[in-house]
Amino acid sequence: MAKKGKKTQVPAKQKSGGAVALPFEEDAGGGFENADVDSYAIPYLQILQKGSPQVDEDHGSYIKGARAGMLYNSATKDVYSGEEGVLVVPAHFERVFVEWTPREAGGGFRGRRPANDPIIAKCRRDESGKFWLKDDEAYLADTRYHFCILIDDDGNTQPVVFSLASTQIKKSRDWMTQMQHLKIERADGSKFTPPTYSHMYRVTTVGEAKDDYTWKGVKIELERQLGSDKKQRDADVALYEGAKGFREQVMSGVANVAPPPDEGSSDDEAF
Repeated sequence: MAKKGKKTQVPAKQKSGGAVALPFEEDAGGGFENADVDSYAIPYLQILQKGSPQVDEDHGSYIKGARAGMLYNSATKDVYSGEEGVLVVPAHFERVFVEWTPREAGGGFRGRRPANDPIIAKCRRDESGKFWLKDDEAYLADTRYHFCILIDDDGNTQPVVFSLASTQIKKSRDWMTQMQHLKIERADGSKFTPPTYSHMYRVTTVGEAKDDYTWKGVKIELERQLGSDKKQRDADVALYEGAKGFREQVMSGVANVAPPPDEGSSDDEAF
Protein backbone atom coordinates (compact mmCIF):
# COMPACT_ATOMS: atom_id res chain seq x y z
CA MET A 1 0.00 0.00 0.00
CA ALA A 2 1.40 3.32 -1.04
CA LYS A 3 2.39 5.65 1.73
CA LYS A 4 0.26 8.75 1.90
CA GLY A 5 2.32 11.85 1.22
CA LYS A 6 2.54 14.74 3.60
CA LYS A 7 0.36 17.75 2.97
CA THR A 8 2.37 20.63 1.46
CA GLN A 9 2.72 23.53 3.84
CA VAL A 10 2.78 27.02 2.31
CA PRO A 11 5.07 29.26 4.35
CA ALA A 12 3.59 32.60 5.27
CA LYS A 13 4.49 35.40 7.61
CA GLN A 14 1.95 36.33 10.24
CA LYS A 15 1.22 40.03 10.59
CA SER A 16 -0.37 41.74 13.54
CA GLY A 17 -4.14 41.41 13.59
CA GLY A 18 -4.04 37.91 12.10
CA ALA A 19 -3.41 39.01 8.47
CA VAL A 20 -1.08 36.83 6.39
CA ALA A 21 1.64 38.54 4.34
CA LEU A 22 2.19 36.58 1.12
CA PRO A 23 5.38 37.05 -0.95
CA PHE A 24 3.72 38.93 -3.85
CA GLU A 25 6.57 41.39 -4.33
CA GLU A 26 9.34 38.80 -4.59
CA ASP A 27 7.22 36.82 -7.06
CA ALA A 28 6.33 39.85 -9.16
CA GLY A 29 5.52 38.85 -12.75
CA GLY A 30 5.11 35.19 -11.94
CA GLY A 31 2.78 33.24 -14.21
CA PHE A 32 3.32 35.46 -17.25
CA GLU A 33 6.58 33.85 -18.43
CA ASN A 34 5.11 32.20 -21.54
CA ALA A 35 2.76 35.01 -22.54
CA ASP A 36 3.53 36.51 -25.95
CA VAL A 37 2.09 39.32 -28.08
CA ASP A 38 -1.00 37.26 -28.91
CA SER A 39 -1.79 36.78 -25.23
CA TYR A 40 -2.90 40.38 -24.71
CA ALA A 41 -5.18 42.83 -26.47
CA ILE A 42 -5.80 46.55 -26.02
CA PRO A 43 -9.37 47.11 -24.78
CA TYR A 44 -11.78 49.66 -26.19
CA LEU A 45 -13.19 52.78 -24.63
CA GLN A 46 -16.71 52.93 -26.07
CA ILE A 47 -19.76 55.16 -25.94
CA LEU A 48 -22.83 53.16 -24.96
CA GLN A 49 -25.85 53.71 -27.21
CA LYS A 50 -29.54 52.84 -26.86
CA GLY A 51 -28.92 49.57 -28.69
CA SER A 52 -25.80 48.55 -26.76
CA PRO A 53 -26.19 45.18 -24.99
CA GLN A 54 -24.74 46.64 -21.79
CA VAL A 55 -27.87 48.82 -21.32
CA ASP A 56 -30.36 46.04 -22.15
CA GLU A 57 -31.60 44.35 -18.95
CA ASP A 58 -32.58 41.25 -20.91
CA HIS A 59 -29.13 40.79 -22.47
CA GLY A 60 -26.38 38.64 -20.99
CA SER A 61 -23.92 41.54 -21.25
CA TYR A 62 -26.13 43.89 -19.24
CA ILE A 63 -24.33 46.00 -16.63
CA LYS A 64 -26.38 47.25 -13.72
CA GLY A 65 -26.65 51.03 -13.83
CA ALA A 66 -25.39 51.33 -17.40
CA ARG A 67 -27.27 53.65 -19.72
CA ALA A 68 -26.87 55.28 -23.10
CA GLY A 69 -24.26 58.03 -23.10
CA MET A 70 -21.96 56.37 -20.58
CA LEU A 71 -18.38 55.46 -21.45
CA TYR A 72 -17.50 51.77 -21.23
CA ASN A 73 -14.18 49.95 -20.76
CA SER A 74 -14.44 46.68 -22.68
CA ALA A 75 -11.75 44.97 -20.55
CA THR A 76 -12.68 45.92 -16.99
CA LYS A 77 -16.42 46.26 -17.79
CA ASP A 78 -16.39 49.56 -15.90
CA VAL A 79 -18.80 52.31 -16.95
CA TYR A 80 -18.17 56.02 -16.48
CA SER A 81 -20.52 58.98 -16.41
CA GLY A 82 -20.84 60.60 -19.82
CA GLU A 83 -21.46 63.97 -18.18
CA GLU A 84 -18.33 63.92 -16.00
CA GLY A 85 -16.33 61.91 -18.51
CA VAL A 86 -12.86 60.45 -18.15
CA LEU A 87 -9.34 61.79 -18.51
CA VAL A 88 -7.03 60.46 -21.22
CA VAL A 89 -3.51 61.09 -22.47
CA PRO A 90 -3.32 60.38 -26.23
CA ALA A 91 -0.29 58.29 -27.15
CA HIS A 92 -0.69 57.30 -30.81
CA PHE A 93 -3.04 57.64 -33.78
CA GLU A 94 -3.87 55.33 -36.67
CA ARG A 95 -6.42 55.46 -39.48
CA VAL A 96 -7.68 52.01 -40.46
CA PHE A 97 -10.53 50.51 -42.47
CA VAL A 98 -12.43 47.95 -40.41
CA GLU A 99 -14.09 45.19 -42.42
CA TRP A 100 -17.59 44.06 -41.40
CA THR A 101 -20.15 41.56 -42.57
CA PRO A 102 -23.49 43.40 -42.97
CA ARG A 103 -26.03 42.92 -40.18
CA GLU A 104 -28.58 41.38 -42.53
CA ALA A 105 -25.99 38.72 -43.38
CA GLY A 106 -25.29 37.93 -39.74
CA GLY A 107 -22.86 40.73 -38.93
CA GLY A 108 -19.39 40.32 -37.52
CA PHE A 109 -15.85 41.62 -37.59
CA ARG A 110 -13.71 40.39 -40.52
CA GLY A 111 -10.43 42.21 -39.99
CA ARG A 112 -8.68 45.53 -40.55
CA ARG A 113 -6.99 47.08 -43.54
CA PRO A 114 -4.44 49.91 -43.56
CA ALA A 115 -5.53 53.26 -44.98
CA ASN A 116 -3.25 52.78 -48.02
CA ASP A 117 -4.70 49.38 -49.02
CA PRO A 118 -5.27 49.58 -52.84
CA ILE A 119 -8.55 47.67 -52.56
CA ILE A 120 -10.19 50.71 -50.96
CA ALA A 121 -10.02 52.65 -54.23
CA LYS A 122 -11.94 49.81 -55.93
CA CYS A 123 -14.80 49.82 -53.42
CA ARG A 124 -18.25 51.26 -54.01
CA ARG A 125 -18.92 54.02 -51.52
CA ASP A 126 -22.54 54.56 -50.46
CA GLU A 127 -24.20 57.71 -49.12
CA SER A 128 -23.50 56.69 -45.51
CA GLY A 129 -19.75 56.54 -46.18
CA LYS A 130 -19.33 52.75 -46.15
CA PHE A 131 -16.91 51.22 -48.67
CA TRP A 132 -18.46 48.07 -50.15
CA LEU A 133 -16.31 45.21 -51.38
CA LYS A 134 -17.09 43.16 -54.48
CA ASP A 135 -20.63 41.71 -54.56
CA ASP A 136 -21.44 43.72 -51.41
CA GLU A 137 -20.48 40.73 -49.26
CA ALA A 138 -18.73 43.01 -46.79
CA TYR A 139 -17.97 46.67 -46.26
CA LEU A 140 -15.11 48.74 -44.91
CA ALA A 141 -15.67 51.43 -42.30
CA ASP A 142 -13.24 54.35 -42.22
CA THR A 143 -12.15 54.32 -38.56
CA ARG A 144 -9.81 56.50 -36.50
CA TYR A 145 -7.99 54.78 -33.64
CA HIS A 146 -6.79 57.00 -30.80
CA PHE A 147 -4.52 54.98 -28.51
CA CYS A 148 -4.67 56.56 -25.05
CA ILE A 149 -3.82 56.11 -21.40
CA LEU A 150 -7.09 56.20 -19.48
CA ILE A 151 -7.08 57.68 -15.97
CA ASP A 152 -10.06 56.64 -13.84
CA ASP A 153 -11.56 58.40 -10.80
CA ASP A 154 -9.17 56.59 -8.46
CA GLY A 155 -6.10 57.64 -10.42
CA ASN A 156 -5.54 54.17 -11.88
CA THR A 157 -4.28 54.05 -15.47
CA GLN A 158 -4.84 51.63 -18.34
CA PRO A 159 -4.03 51.62 -22.08
CA VAL A 160 -7.16 51.77 -24.25
CA VAL A 161 -8.07 52.48 -27.85
CA PHE A 162 -10.77 55.04 -28.55
CA SER A 163 -12.36 54.19 -31.91
CA LEU A 164 -14.14 56.96 -33.83
CA ALA A 165 -16.02 56.31 -37.07
CA SER A 166 -18.95 57.55 -39.14
CA THR A 167 -20.31 60.84 -37.74
CA GLN A 168 -17.52 60.95 -35.15
CA ILE A 169 -14.71 61.21 -37.71
CA LYS A 170 -15.07 64.99 -37.66
CA LYS A 171 -14.46 64.90 -33.89
CA SER A 172 -11.27 62.92 -34.53
CA ARG A 173 -10.09 65.45 -37.11
CA ASP A 174 -10.82 68.35 -34.77
CA TRP A 175 -8.88 66.64 -31.96
CA MET A 176 -5.88 65.98 -34.18
CA THR A 177 -5.95 69.58 -35.41
CA GLN A 178 -6.15 70.89 -31.87
CA MET A 179 -3.10 68.85 -30.85
CA GLN A 180 -1.17 69.91 -33.95
CA HIS A 181 -1.77 73.58 -33.14
CA LEU A 182 -0.43 73.33 -29.57
CA LYS A 183 2.94 75.04 -29.21
CA ILE A 184 5.52 75.14 -26.42
CA GLU A 185 8.23 77.78 -26.21
CA ARG A 186 11.91 76.85 -26.14
CA ALA A 187 14.50 78.66 -24.05
CA ASP A 188 15.53 80.70 -27.11
CA GLY A 189 11.97 81.89 -27.70
CA SER A 190 11.22 79.65 -30.68
CA LYS A 191 8.21 77.32 -30.55
CA PHE A 192 7.68 73.65 -31.30
CA THR A 193 4.81 71.17 -31.50
CA PRO A 194 4.98 68.87 -28.46
CA PRO A 195 4.12 65.13 -28.63
CA THR A 196 0.45 64.26 -28.31
CA TYR A 197 1.16 62.72 -24.90
CA SER A 198 2.26 66.08 -23.48
CA HIS A 199 -1.33 67.02 -22.60
CA MET A 200 -4.34 65.52 -20.85
CA TYR A 201 -7.89 65.68 -22.24
CA ARG A 202 -11.35 65.14 -20.83
CA VAL A 203 -13.67 62.89 -22.86
CA THR A 204 -17.42 63.37 -22.29
CA THR A 205 -20.51 62.54 -24.34
CA VAL A 206 -23.24 64.71 -25.84
CA GLY A 207 -26.58 64.07 -27.52
CA GLU A 208 -26.66 64.29 -31.32
CA ALA A 209 -29.43 63.96 -33.90
CA LYS A 210 -30.09 63.76 -37.62
CA ASP A 211 -33.56 63.50 -39.10
CA ASP A 212 -35.40 61.04 -36.82
CA TYR A 213 -32.26 59.46 -35.40
CA THR A 214 -30.64 60.33 -32.09
CA TRP A 215 -27.43 59.03 -30.55
CA LYS A 216 -24.60 59.92 -28.19
CA GLY A 217 -21.44 61.44 -29.59
CA VAL A 218 -18.09 62.36 -28.12
CA LYS A 219 -16.83 65.70 -26.84
CA ILE A 220 -13.10 66.16 -26.25
CA GLU A 221 -11.68 69.12 -24.36
CA LEU A 222 -8.16 70.06 -23.30
CA GLU A 223 -7.73 69.56 -19.55
CA ARG A 224 -4.13 70.66 -18.94
CA GLN A 225 -0.50 70.26 -19.93
CA LEU A 226 1.36 67.52 -18.08
CA GLY A 227 3.81 68.99 -15.61
CA SER A 228 1.85 72.22 -15.23
CA ASP A 229 0.65 71.27 -11.73
CA LYS A 230 3.52 70.92 -9.25
CA LYS A 231 1.40 68.74 -6.96
CA GLN A 232 0.91 66.27 -9.80
CA ARG A 233 4.50 66.28 -11.04
CA ASP A 234 5.42 62.70 -10.11
CA ALA A 235 2.13 61.33 -11.42
CA ASP A 236 2.52 63.37 -14.63
CA VAL A 237 6.03 62.03 -15.22
CA ALA A 238 4.69 58.49 -14.88
CA LEU A 239 1.81 59.29 -17.24
CA TYR A 240 4.13 60.78 -19.83
CA GLU A 241 6.54 57.85 -19.75
CA GLY A 242 3.66 55.38 -19.75
CA ALA A 243 2.06 56.97 -22.80
CA LYS A 244 5.41 57.14 -24.60
CA GLY A 245 6.04 53.48 -23.90
CA PHE A 246 2.53 52.54 -25.02
CA ARG A 247 3.11 54.39 -28.32
CA GLU A 248 6.31 52.43 -28.90
CA GLN A 249 4.52 49.14 -28.19
CA VAL A 250 1.77 49.94 -30.70
CA MET A 251 4.20 51.07 -33.39
CA SER A 252 6.39 47.98 -32.94
CA GLY A 253 3.42 45.61 -33.02
CA VAL A 254 3.95 44.39 -29.47
CA ALA A 255 0.49 45.67 -28.46
CA ASN A 256 -2.53 44.26 -30.31
CA VAL A 257 -5.97 45.81 -30.63
CA ALA A 258 -8.80 43.55 -29.48
CA PRO A 259 -11.46 42.63 -32.05
CA PRO A 260 -14.17 45.30 -31.91
CA PRO A 261 -17.61 44.45 -30.51
CA ASP A 262 -19.97 43.13 -33.15
CA GLU A 263 -23.22 42.59 -31.25
CA GLY A 264 -25.13 45.21 -33.20
CA SER A 265 -23.28 48.02 -31.47
CA SER A 266 -20.13 48.45 -33.51
CA ASP A 267 -18.76 51.97 -33.57
CA ASP A 268 -19.31 52.43 -37.29
CA GLU A 269 -23.01 51.58 -37.00
CA ALA A 270 -23.75 53.13 -33.63
CA PHE A 271 -24.04 56.71 -34.77
